[in-house]
Amino acid sequence: MSIDLAEKLPIAEVRIDSPLPQLDRIFDYTISQQLDNLVQPGVRVRVRFSGRLVNGFVVGRVQASDAGKALRPIERVVSAERVLTAEVCGLVSAVAEHYAGTFSDVVRSAVPPRHARAESLQYRVPEVNFQVHDLDATRWSNYTNGSVLLDRLSSGNSLNTRGVWSSAPAQSWYQDIASLVRATLVNSDGSAIVVLPDAHDVDLLAQELVELRDTTAILTADQGPERRYREFLRALRGSARLVIGTRAAVFAPVSNLQLMVVWDDQDDSLWESHAPYWNARDVAAIRSSAGGCALLVGSPARSVETQLWCEQGWAQSLAPTREAVSSNAPIIRALEQEDLARDVAAASARLPHMAWLVAKEGLKLGPVLVQVPRRGYLPALS
Repeated sequence: MSIDLAEKLPIAEVRIDSPLPQLDRIFDYTISQQLDNLVQPGVRVRVRFSGRLVNGFVVGRVQASDAGKALRPIERVVSAERVLTAEVCGLVSAVAEHYAGTFSDVVRSAVPPRHARAESLQYRVPEVNFQVHDLDATRWSNYTNGSVLLDRLSSGNSLNTRGVWSSAPAQSWYQDIASLVRATLVNSDGSAIVVLPDAHDVDLLAQELVELRDTTAILTADQGPERRYREFLRALRGSARLVIGTRAAVFAPVSNLQLMVVWDDQDDSLWESHAPYWNARDVAAIRSSAGGCALLVGSPARSVETQLWCEQGWAQSLAPTREAVSSNAPIIRALEQEDLARDVAAASARLPHMAWLVAKEGLKLGPVLVQVPRRGYLPALS
């Protein structure tokens, strides 16, 4: 039975949901006049493939097909929501190619399953008063190139700015990230994404940026289907300019992305456990290269990969200054034989007298860690 096709761009390019590598390509389907307004790049559709209905994403519309055979029509549009943006679609393709995987395997991480009730909600764009704190500039002055980075972000001149950041001693990493986020959002209509290893880290940063909660979307693996899709839609529709989440948040569909931060890139949680086993740090690097957004990868001790970025000149090093290290690093003193010789009780004491005095003074300020070589010390020390 013939159908009336759409007058303009009547051919839809569809990526079907299949893990088979031989099907990892674009298939053409016709668009009827009834579905003309609904079939747009990024929407979910149902199409017939090999005699059965399968899910797929529309990735484009063209005037003519080069398939050289009769085309089947799109059966129906699952939802008019354009959940796969052009930028994320390109990112998914690049990640699949980089890791020798399929588009279908990667897009499952980028776009969560649909939830009709979450999709029916209205998401307003909140009015948030973004303010930079007085200590933000002070915190990043403790890093080489730190003040330059903060100035670029706050002025909106951060195109292709990339840094590898080693956190300073006695300085909270989530407070440092919060300073960068505030500087990014205060003077532009741009967005920011922060990728963290686990939900506990997400909670720490979210509490630090509590003043931005109305424009913050949280994306973690332990969320239920409805909440996860609701937070995803907040980022997609512009209700949230800041996305904080675990590894899949690296694909968040925010508009006008200005800053991406990946913390503790050596953590195994940032590796996808299913094929093609992508890493959030590398996905962020691919996205930064394609779109030009600023990228900062931080950790207590930088990884081999990020150190290579610095040596190749692809990223700048942001390390604590000598003054910051010397003023905040703990003083370490190893006991020598002379110290033990002056301690009359050293022969029978389990803990040298000097170490005991240091621990005693330390308890006045907070917890003290005593590390011993083997079991059996606890009863004697307590």
